[in-house]
Amino acid sequence: MGKFSRSRCREVALQFLYQAEFAAPHPPEALEWFWRHFGPLSIFRAVRTGPTLVPLKNLGFRVGPVRPIIHVSLKEGAPPAYFLELVSGVTSHLEELDVFIVRYSEHWRLERMTIVDRNLLRLAIYELLYQPNIPAKVVINEAVEMAKRYGSEASGGFINGILDQVRMSVGRKV
Repeated sequence: MGKFSRSRCREVALQFLYQAEFAAPHPPEALEWFWRHFGPLSIFRAVRTGPTLVPLKNLGFRVGPVRPIIHVSLKEGAPPAYFLELVSGVTSHLEELDVFIVRYSEHWRLERMTIVDRNLLRLAIYELLYQPNIPAKVVINEAVEMAKRYGSEASGGFINGILDQVRMSVGRKV
């Protein structure tokens, strides 16, 4: 896995999925663009040669003096395999994951949930369903910790409650 733990891959996948909500459906090159611009090995600096167009969260362009000046080679700067697996897994099973979320979130419509909570649930449910080698307890604990870090005050309990119900419904032990 290199320098990237599964925990870090989950965080970066959450960031990608969060951004993708604003640009859905995202083109296949969106993942490469995201990693090139937000991955840890892209380097940016201010240039004095005049304004350049800089993509801003796929919502359009802004004029600014910042542009990427160094792109690492594909070998050095390639996204971690687990990050790619999470993003492709969640996006290819989106409807199935959303069915689980709707089924176990009482009185909550999917579109009413915060983007962070919705995508954390998608990531964790994907892991519960398709990553049997990762203990359910680890998946749930990681999701709850990220919910506390990136979500609202109530996100940790909300995420924990739904994921525990999903875990039991698919027969995963703690």
